[in-house]
Order: sequence, then structure tokens, then C-alpha cells
Amino acid sequence: MKIRKHFVAAWFFIVFTIAIIGLPLSLYKGMSDDFLTYISQSECVVNGVDPYDVWSGNIQSDRYYPFEHLELKTESRNRPIQGNVPWFYTYFLPFSSYGTLHSQWIVWELFMIPLFLIVVGVCYSFGRRLSNAGMFDIRPGLFVAAAALSVGFAFPLRFIGNNLFIAAAALALMLRCLVRGRDILAGMCLAFAVTKPQCCFLFAIPLMFAKKWRTMVVAGFVCLTASTVASCLIGKPIVDLILEVPKLRPVHVSAALIPASLADWLIQAGVGEGLIRSSSMAIGVALCVLLTWLVRKSEDWLVRVLPAIMCASIWTYMDSCDRCIFFVAQTLFACRFLSTKSPKERFGMIFMMVVVFCTCIQPILYCGGLISAIGNNFGIDNLAQICAAIVNPIGTVAMLLFVGGVVTFCVLEHRALRRMEKNCILHCDGN
Repeated sequence: MKIRKHFVAAWFFIVFTIAIIGLPLSLYKGMSDDFLTYISQSECVVNGVDPYDVWSGNIQSDRYYPFEHLELKTESRNRPIQGNVPWFYTYFLPFSSYGTLHSQWIVWELFMIPLFLIVVGVCYSFGRRLSNAGMFDIRPGLFVAAAALSVGFAFPLRFIGNNLFIAAAALALMLRCLVRGRDILAGMCLAFAVTKPQCCFLFAIPLMFAKKWRTMVVAGFVCLTASTVASCLIGKPIVDLILEVPKLRPVHVSAALIPASLADWLIQAGVGEGLIRSSSMAIGVALCVLLTWLVRKSEDWLVRVLPAIMCASIWTYMDSCDRCIFFVAQTLFACRFLSTKSPKERFGMIFMMVVVFCTCIQPILYCGGLISAIGNNFGIDNLAQICAAIVNPIGTVAMLLFVGGVVTFCVLEHRALRRMEKNCILHCDGN
């Protein structure tokens, strides 16, 4: 009991520290290139131009330069641009249709606040359902919500500009709707979650195993309906706009578990980029199908979607900030930590919570300029390089441990489900 109380107290201290340090750092970072790309994309769509064509160089522009190619930026060509899924063009248009750039940014950031609170509320509701509510001086729901939000600096540091909170909040609401059997609402939430397709497309696999066909049909209908607006403005078929999406990222970030140096070495050795990308996708999807099959009989939707959460980091591009969807894993592990009576399982859940936290510490390096300034004040000229040398290996090792831990969890969960099924059969036969 003392160990669990100390762990709860330590975890609240971690979350509090993140809030104190992370949010000011995000304000220091200011308006991100992600938000600017959304504005640039909206301008292109309204003017009947496909953002992908500008990003790829098919259409020359004196205003936009390709995102992540800062060397192509000039005095006049000073706005980053990239493509996106066509339904997101439609979702974002209301935020870019009025006022100045600064006012648009303020409205967008204010919109993030209720999305953030949705994630907190859903995580709290999962913890509140635990039967051992009187175990601690604090409510288990608060602990679970705090644990979920302690996925690292991804939440506070990327609060400015990114669209990850749309995916996170939609995912949280989708899980809540599935728990309550509201399949149609779950489908509408899924349609917003796939604004981050690299993070959320794999959720189709647990939905198929659960035979949630209405959820998938509703999600597809909402996405196609929203895409129709962008398709008509641009003048391209919806299918063509969707097929452009996989071409938007370079191969060295196609898989989070393949370091850029290793991918570059494979390319230099003659391995084609297409082979690396397709192999990554095949491994991620196959592993997701296998693990989802193992836990398909679980009644806990946190368990059912856990393989999709983990395999999202394998099957295609996923930035470190996108790992905010790992809050689902933290919610599950925190609930199991509170509800189990097995010391081994408690230790395992503590270990996995720490691992998930470490997978998401890399966004702190986004504030490299501030870290360097702090280092210079203390006489440490290379503080940013030191931090990178420490944080990057920790993140890579944590991702490997996360994959291994989730695989182990699913195997053990499969065995536990089979034991429960056998016990149920024996009990029924005995009666």
C-alpha cells in the first residue's frame, strides 16, 4: 500500500513539473510552422490549387516553400506549405476565413482548450469506474487522468499550432462512445480522429474484429462528405487527393522505430525507399492484426485499441509529438495498476507507465534555442547538444521497450481471457 501511495504522489509531482515547465516553453516557442502550413493550405484550396502540387514543385510559387525544406525559404517565399488529407482542408477552413493571421492563431489555440479538457475528462471517467475508489486519499479518476497526461512534453510543448488535439480528443470520445454502445457517435468521432491518418487509421482493425460496421461506415461517410468540399474547390477527384497523402513524407521518418541513420545506410546500401516504406507498413499492419486478434474477446476498449496505438508508431510516419495518443496506453496501465492485487502486475504497470512517459520526452528538444540560451548563462555552451545526446537515445530505447511491453501485455491478456472463458464454461457445466 505504501509503495502505491508513494508512486501516486511521485506521478502527480511529475505532471505538476510538466505543467510548470512545459507550458511556458510552448509559449516561448510561439506560432508553429504547422499552423502556418494549415493557413497556407487553406489559401491554396480557396484559390482552387492543390497544396500537394505546390509542396511537390508541380506548381511554382513565389509565396510558399515546401515544409521541412527551410533552405528553400526566401524573403518573398516565406510561408511553409504541405499537403494533408482532404477532409482536414474542410475542417480547417472556418479557422482561416476571417481576420488577420494572428487573430486566426488565437482562435485556433482557444479551440484547443476544450479539446484538452475532453481528454482529461474521458481519462478521469475511466478511472472513476474502478471498484476500489476508497483505496487512496485521492480519487482514482484523478490519478488515471494525471497518468494519461504525463505522456511527456508532447501535450504542453505542442499545444501551439498542431492539430494533434483534434485526434486525441476525438479518440477519447470515440472510446467513450464505444464503451456506452453509441456506434454512430463513435463513427463521427473517428472521422475527426483520422485528421492524423498516420495515428488513427489502424483503429479500423479493432473495429472490424468487434464488427462495428456502422461506426466505420459513418466515419467513411463523414470523411467523404467533408472531402467533397475540398475536391470541388480544388477541381480534383477525392481519390486523387487521398492518394497524394502517402507521398508527403521522406522515407527516413517512415517508421518511428527505424532511426534516420539506419534508413540512410539502407538506402546507400541499395535498398529502395519504396521497399523500406512498404516493409514498415506491412510489419506494422500485420503486428496490429495479430495482437488485436489476441485481445479481441476483451470487454475493455482500452485493451482492444492498444495494439493500434502501439503499431501506429511502426506502420508509417509518426512524429514524436503525435505520440500524445499514447494517453490511451497510460489510461489502461494506470487503471490496471490501481485495480490489480498482483505485485508482479503492479510492477509491470509501473514500468510501462514510465516507458510510455519516456517515449514522449523528445519534443523538449524543439526548444533548442532556449536550452542553448540557458546553457550560455551557466557557462555550458553545448547544453542543447548534451540534452539531445541524452534525450534521443532514451526515446529510442523507450519506443523499443514500449513495443515489447505491449506485445507481452497482449499475450498475457490473451492467456487471462482464455482462462476466464474456460472457468466460465466449467462453471456453466457444473450448474
